[in-house]
Amino acid sequence: MNPTELSEIDLRAELRRQADDHPELAAVRDRLTSRRDVRARRTSASLLAAAVVVVLLLGVTLVAPRLRSHLPATPVGPTLSMAPSPTTTVAPTSATGSPTSTGSNVSVAALHRPLQLPTVRPGQPCPVTLSRHQPDPDLGVVQGTGPAGPIGLSAAGVMKYLGPAESNAITDKSWGAYKVLWAVDSAVNGPVLVRGRQLDGPHGLRFNDPAVAEMLLAGTKNALPGGWRDYPGYTRLQAPGCYAYQVDAPSSSTVIIFRAEGPAVGAVQLTHVKGFIAAYNDGDVQGALSHFSRTQPVGFSDCDYTTQQLVDGHGRVQLTAWLSRNIGQHDRLVIANIFDANPDQSLGVLGVSFGRRSSDAIAHAGHPSGITPTLGAKIKFDAAGLITEFSNGPFGGPPDSCRID
Repeated sequence: MNPTELSEIDLRAELRRQADDHPELAAVRDRLTSRRDVRARRTSASLLAAAVVVVLLLGVTLVAPRLRSHLPATPVGPTLSMAPSPTTTVAPTSATGSPTSTGSNVSVAALHRPLQLPTVRPGQPCPVTLSRHQPDPDLGVVQGTGPAGPIGLSAAGVMKYLGPAESNAITDKSWGAYKVLWAVDSAVNGPVLVRGRQLDGPHGLRFNDPAVAEMLLAGTKNALPGGWRDYPGYTRLQAPGCYAYQVDAPSSSTVIIFRAEGPAVGAVQLTHVKGFIAAYNDGDVQGALSHFSRTQPVGFSDCDYTTQQLVDGHGRVQLTAWLSRNIGQHDRLVIANIFDANPDQSLGVLGVSFGRRSSDAIAHAGHPSGITPTLGAKIKFDAAGLITEFSNGPFGGPPDSCRID
């Protein structure tokens, strides 16, 4: 009998007979009908089609072999893991959120294509991927139009991540976190590799817990015919800004750009403190300024060793003048220790003690090799981890500590 001529009642009866004759088919049938509630809501016609697919894949003689070639593969079991280093160069990606064909049936190593991500200047608008679609009614809205993408971003392409202290579920506290469900078209024949980075700054992007540099979505997870596979995970960030995923599938590469909003994590603040001191010691005024906030008011306080008095100032003009004057006097700071000066504040306050400070003014005061400052610096930050205040002195108290004996 031609299977395409069978009625629905005939097909159901034949499936029950085959299950009685083949216990392994009955187990598959039971597993199919006990899938999660959202899958169980599919129409009876879809369930019937899925059952026929199982019959075909197990080689039941009811269905003609010529129909078997039209069926998609049925993978099993999700896997999230860190993939090996890049080894293969493939075609460049699109920066618009649409896939670019690159072939099929490639190995995991071949998915490590060079990152082809745009660069966005700090302060410029983030060119977020606004295209979205919902290819499977059992899943949420997928960002981008490729065969794999994230679920959970807003319609405006925004990801509002949490700081590590805000989530008890996270064990790796060096990165913030945001739950992302990844969706992969069941037609994708193989694994999918996800990587990314910040576009308007130096920060990286990580995945899962503990945070790793990339995520491999293995192509072996169950999906009903016509459905999409789904993989839960975390996207990990350390600073707000403009970011992009590069999603490499066997036959496509997709770039999905989003804007991240959330707190700076301690490692970012530490990077800016060290960067500021390094630029200061190198005599680079603009480099030192680059580590101060561009969106929040900035200020400073310090000892002026020429007058041996406390000085302070506010705004970028006064900050630039102070940096230019000190750097012009060959002022140098040697860090002894960096510590958390106020762990109760959400943005954090770092303290810095200095093992040595030297300058022309200090040398003229009788200390050619420099001095060991009695006070350290207290440094505050904005939400992006940039410095808003560099207080290096008696903090409004008596200026005795600015005097050189």
